[in-house]
Amino acid sequence: MGDNLTETLRNFFDRDNPCLFAGAGLSARANLPTWGDFLDELASLAGRYDGDTSLIMRKRIEGKDFLRAADYYMLCDLIPKNIKFNIITTALLENEKYDINPLKYLVRLPFCCNITTNYDRVLHDSNDQLPIKIKKERRGDRAPFYVELDDASLEKAIYWPHFFIARVHGRAEIPDKIVLSSRSYEDLEKNQIYKDFLTNIFKNYSCLFLGYSFLDPAINSILDHLSKVLPQPFPANHLALLPKDVDTKLHKYLADRNIETVFYEGTNNHRELWEAIKYVANETTLESRHETITMEFVSGLNHFLASCYARVKMDEGKTQPLKEMITQGIIAEGIKQAKAEGITASDLCKNLKPFLSMDDDTLSEVVTSALDALSKKGFCKESQGKIFCQENSTVVYDSAMNTLVEGVVNRLKVRENVEADDSLIKSIDDILNRVFISRGWDLGAHFAGNQEAAAFEAWPKVYSYVKSCTDNMLNSREEAVASCIYELLRFPDEDEALLLSDMGRTAFGITLILKNPYSATDKSLLLPNSIYFDSNVLMPAILPSHPLHDVYKATIDRILQAKKRANSDVLLCVAVPFLNEIISHKKIAEKEIHDQGLQDPEKMKKTIIMFGAENTNVFVSAYAAVIGRLEKNITFRKYLSEYAPYGSIDSLASYLDERGFTIDSLVLKSGHESILNTKIFNTLLSSYENNYKKAKYFYKKQPVLVEHEALQITRIILDKEQNKNSLFVTADRQLISLCSGPVLGQASNNLVSNLGLVQIVDLVLGVGAASDGLNRLFWGLEYSNNKIMIKNYLINLALQHYDDAKAMAMHEVVDEIAEDAAFDAEEQKINFSPRTPESRQRSLAFMDRYEKKFYRKMSEVIKEREG
Repeated sequence: MGDNLTETLRNFFDRDNPCLFAGAGLSARANLPTWGDFLDELASLAGRYDGDTSLIMRKRIEGKDFLRAADYYMLCDLIPKNIKFNIITTALLENEKYDINPLKYLVRLPFCCNITTNYDRVLHDSNDQLPIKIKKERRGDRAPFYVELDDASLEKAIYWPHFFIARVHGRAEIPDKIVLSSRSYEDLEKNQIYKDFLTNIFKNYSCLFLGYSFLDPAINSILDHLSKVLPQPFPANHLALLPKDVDTKLHKYLADRNIETVFYEGTNNHRELWEAIKYVANETTLESRHETITMEFVSGLNHFLASCYARVKMDEGKTQPLKEMITQGIIAEGIKQAKAEGITASDLCKNLKPFLSMDDDTLSEVVTSALDALSKKGFCKESQGKIFCQENSTVVYDSAMNTLVEGVVNRLKVRENVEADDSLIKSIDDILNRVFISRGWDLGAHFAGNQEAAAFEAWPKVYSYVKSCTDNMLNSREEAVASCIYELLRFPDEDEALLLSDMGRTAFGITLILKNPYSATDKSLLLPNSIYFDSNVLMPAILPSHPLHDVYKATIDRILQAKKRANSDVLLCVAVPFLNEIISHKKIAEKEIHDQGLQDPEKMKKTIIMFGAENTNVFVSAYAAVIGRLEKNITFRKYLSEYAPYGSIDSLASYLDERGFTIDSLVLKSGHESILNTKIFNTLLSSYENNYKKAKYFYKKQPVLVEHEALQITRIILDKEQNKNSLFVTADRQLISLCSGPVLGQASNNLVSNLGLVQIVDLVLGVGAASDGLNRLFWGLEYSNNKIMIKNYLINLALQHYDDAKAMAMHEVVDEIAEDAAFDAEEQKINFSPRTPESRQRSLAFMDRYEKKFYRKMSEVIKEREG
């Protein structure tokens, strides 16, 4: 065994985010055919139908020109299509010689992900066969996520923190879509998502190349692409393990791209390599990697935040697409960095290439377009071949940050009795910066389809950022500072909400442009033909007083305006079953108001403080805004007659028709449609049941509601079959997460959240004005710490109940009460995110008891202070 090879392999796992990048040699280790043998089988099949094609293929194979041999096979139209592709599946998935045992030590190594240009299931099957103990140590007992070239997973994967296996050139299960011929490689060069995926892998992971030779067209294609989009030299964090007898061309090819190469004896079936892999895999000193290092701080995001925020504020409400504004903000920062010396356009492109990873022609086109826009707005000017900055964008950003930092400082004084000195103020500024960057990553991941990122579990992140600060005063009051930053995000005042909504929007835009430069700046990014709305999005959109109404209405209005300007056929659709749900929600709201006595403003206020407007019946929370924020003293019945004047499906349909919506009955018109719908309903219902069994915090959905969703998903898939692009907008994150796999996954690209729709419209049609509703979407917080939730709830009540002098007494009381309440809540299994009126009542009754204790102790402390 080569000690040098073993040491090299061991040291590789000290690098950031180690990734296995596997070629055909790895599949050969599992007794699957090599490139030459595989093409030889195709040539034999071709010979049965066209001897000339077979003869030419064999000549190409003998000359090691594998790509051209594949070209001739794919061009041979004498081979029946089903036979032409079935042989690929047979050779790679049904091979009698197939044996994954020789790879058992390789998959034990703690890679963050496995990527392959092969079409087989070697890596999938090998990982499935890992011993349970190894799975727990190396994967956190989590099944691998699977990434495929021809579905949405390729776009999502660059945000996944979990172990995944990616087949980037297609899969044998769908042989007609694999990348095999010259034409398919040319088509791949046009695939924006593929290019962004590869670029992100090479920028953010340390890749170990294994099983490649210079004869492999896949590696040549990949490295050629990376040569175009990454600045030279390549990031020096990749390693290739090669046999000593490898073609010297490959060695030079890799060296030119700054990929470290280490050689081993290739004799005895590469025994030296596999002995080294076995030795390192059996070591217990290697760090287990349950998740990759979350790359939430995208390289350059912090660098561009100020300039991009200023660019967004410059045109707020003027409907310029967000992708254009963010790109201009990034270019503006590049100009600003040149200072008084100015910068040429070519040097600007060169400086920005590490961030905007595109080929030179595309990058030059993007920069030229941005410079033209910035020049017209007076941000920059050109003189003697150089570009100079005319405006300081930092001022706008600093002003916003000062307001937000001041908000935290004020909360510290009032809520925690902490006076912030200059050092603590600077720390708060730094922490907020990190929060914005982190949320930008989450929002980018959400847009790519990772629904887990929709709700921002801010508390653990904020608290971890606070703990990482070195400020001495902060260290003594970590929880207090974290709590006040959390409250700023959860309950900002009107000015703070507007600033936070634009910070969220800006951070999202930067993340998307930096991580998806090709797909995000793609001019072909357009709205779909039809947009269907779930009841949970439609209700706030049509209730004027609901906290999310303004942002939904503004989004829908922009779509309608764009439709009118372009004379397009974009339809805003609502299915009849969801009209039924809206009428039902209205009736439920009437019952809740009556049963819980919520016409009492004090009870209503407590309910909203406790659960948040977004987690309360839509009609109830909209009514709460009227009697609270809008200070209208009207009954619920009067409110409904004024704001929701519909009591039947027909009257609701007419109401929606007047507002630009098309009503769709979702009637199934053929046997094919009925069969598809039955399959979707059964799969969806089963998925909900499995989710509920796995984790009780998933709510159990009524079958009739699942029927409605299945009908809608059926319509989406039927539209796809007719080459129509439709979207289904829903606020139900569980539903979106379930749309994966061979049945429901057919619609996965066509389901978006309420936040996702706003993101699409921002990117494509232009940015609307900041609003409180937009802030709620971008900073949709969920409590993950009961003590902090209870503490903040009690503080909010105290600040409304006592004057400033008496409220100071809460600092002696609130921590002890909150700690006791959190302990009892866990013991009694109190749910602070309840799904049913009964559990809400139970939670409120529980808190009512602790409120009384809180007020009693407050009274004692106040008397003691006064006496």
